[in-house]
Amino acid sequence: MAADLAKNWWAFAVRGIAGITFGLSALFWPPRVFVARVLVFAAYALVDGILNLVAATPADERGTPSIPIAIEGAVSLIAGVVIMEWPEIAGFPLVALIAAWSILRGTAEGLAALRLRKHGRERLLVLAGLLSLVGGLLAFSPPVDGVSLVTIWVGAYAVVFGGVMIGLSLRLRTATSLQRGRPGQRDPGPSGRMGVLLRIADYRPATGSAHLPNASRLS
Repeated sequence: MAADLAKNWWAFAVRGIAGITFGLSALFWPPRVFVARVLVFAAYALVDGILNLVAATPADERGTPSIPIAIEGAVSLIAGVVIMEWPEIAGFPLVALIAAWSILRGTAEGLAALRLRKHGRERLLVLAGLLSLVGGLLAFSPPVDGVSLVTIWVGAYAVVFGGVMIGLSLRLRTATSLQRGRPGQRDPGPSGRMGVLLRIADYRPATGSAHLPNASRLS
């Protein structure tokens, strides 16, 4: 699973960019465009879900899909579809949906981190899971200014989460580069094949010369 996630590192990078974009829009858009904020969140959840499913896909036929990452993608897709179908959602239903989405995401990321533990690349994924869990729990806390405070908190969470995703993508990309070839280790190129041909060419005259005395004696 670790190799498959590493080869799909770009999906985590795009997730991070999408998270930061959504977070900044949630933080700086005026409160009066509340429906637009909700629709942007729905679009972010849909994009995040699709990218999660891409990241969970095996890199080749021998790979195995990442079930926790796939579950995280399914949860985001469901949340995005629900909000798209009900854009005027507000109050406690919206808060409950965002909180459940965040908690389920954090749980799935924690499970994925456990599977990556033996490869030593799970720390940023653990951090992402903790951020999601804390964000979901804080969303359930009694707000001071209703949904507006929850929107601001979700925006701040999305910015930090996006940064963590970009960091994770860079680490996975480094792991992919190390798998392709370590420093100082060169792939066999034309010069290597030419060296083999030259050694074969050097060997043939020696073999032929060994038979020349026999040929002279026969004559």
